[in-house]
Amino acid sequence: MADRSSRLDFILALTDKVTAPLARVKMSFSELADQSEENIKQMGVGLAGVWGAATGITESLEPALEMNRALGEVRSLGVAEDALTSLQQKSLQFSVDYGENAQAFVASAYKIDGAIKGLAGNQLAVFTNTSNLLAKATKSDADTMSDYVGTLYNLQKTQADAMGKNTWVEKLGGQTALAVQLFRTDGAQLKDAFKEVGAIATTAGVDLAEQMAVIGSLSSTMEGGDAGGRYKAFFENIGAASEKLGMKFTDQQGKALPMLDILAKLEGKYGDLTSASAGAKLMDAFGGEGAQVIGALAKDTDRLRNGIEQLGKVRGLENAERMAKAMVDPWQQFGAAVQALRIVFGQALIPMLAPLMERLTGIAGTLLRWSQLFPNISRVVGITVLTVLGLIAGMALLTFTVGASKMVWLSMLTIWKVLTWTGFKSIAMFLYHVVMIAAFTVGLIAMVAWFAVRCCCGRRRSGSPTAR
Repeated sequence: MADRSSRLDFILALTDKVTAPLARVKMSFSELADQSEENIKQMGVGLAGVWGAATGITESLEPALEMNRALGEVRSLGVAEDALTSLQQKSLQFSVDYGENAQAFVASAYKIDGAIKGLAGNQLAVFTNTSNLLAKATKSDADTMSDYVGTLYNLQKTQADAMGKNTWVEKLGGQTALAVQLFRTDGAQLKDAFKEVGAIATTAGVDLAEQMAVIGSLSSTMEGGDAGGRYKAFFENIGAASEKLGMKFTDQQGKALPMLDILAKLEGKYGDLTSASAGAKLMDAFGGEGAQVIGALAKDTDRLRNGIEQLGKVRGLENAERMAKAMVDPWQQFGAAVQALRIVFGQALIPMLAPLMERLTGIAGTLLRWSQLFPNISRVVGITVLTVLGLIAGMALLTFTVGASKMVWLSMLTIWKVLTWTGFKSIAMFLYHVVMIAAFTVGLIAMVAWFAVRCCCGRRRSGSPTAR
């Protein structure tokens, strides 16, 4: 008896020595999953903090960075720094006044400077401001109006340089806005028309106000490109028409007479210029397209006269500014003002961060060079990173699996409790018994099958030659 007792004590002591350490290091899948969940949460919070800080800094500086990129594009054309400074100041003021994008304003200067060479000081800013103001006033886009301003300057370069580039372009802007208002046309139509006319009207000595009034009048009955093409045809045929009709359409300097004077001369000879008989004679003299110009203008000479007079009085951008301000959205204006402040503050911060970014760029370049010089190290680093990510993924999968199992078990318990609490306890017990009976039946069938197999095997062994 003592021997048995000592043997039992030995077994118990051995069990304690083996199981105690195991109990200290044992961690169930559930505990692993819980710990993994805490670690994942901690990593997520840290990563979210870093990502949020980086995103916040980037977003706060983005308007200034976009502005610097736009200025850099213009700088690539060889524009001086003082012109760029003036351009940025004008862009911010324009954005606040009219609720437009300051970066787009600067970007449009690229096309202006490409079309007009020799802009110095604040001239690029003034030309860009005029084109963007016209885009706002005429419901066009900055690219179209930049093209328009560049085209008109190249057509009237002599007059523009003599008048002063800034004065000329602001007068052009005011006349264009008024022409759109008077003749119910738009900036794109005028651009197409002047591109078709080319320099022929200016070379003939026609003032820009008259050209714009004629094109505006014609644009009310035809497309801008067609109006410009017919106006050009009129000047191409005016010399031949003068000989055929025996009438002089030029002054002593050889410049074309004002359009109203030409119409008055023709009316004095043929009467109603819109009649069929006059139209036939005009077509023979001026050609089909030239005669169409005369016929269209003769229908409403008062409108043409009023347009020429009003356009001739324009001296600056007042008309364009008034039209543009009438279309300003206060909400967009406030948003543009906030954006302008972000640009200013961001540009003040960027120089402070520039040394850090240069340092980080240098480090990245060094690491890139090392990775190319020592490919094996790169491979080891890559494998290490993949291993760490794989372990993290494995623990995350374990967390998901344990969580899913708990949810399934909780769902089963919930169903059981619902059946119990709602008075269906008998149904629950019935299902329980059905499951138990099914399990017992399956077990019994298995035992019978096993017993039958054993009997068959025993008979075969007993009937074998060796058994006999």
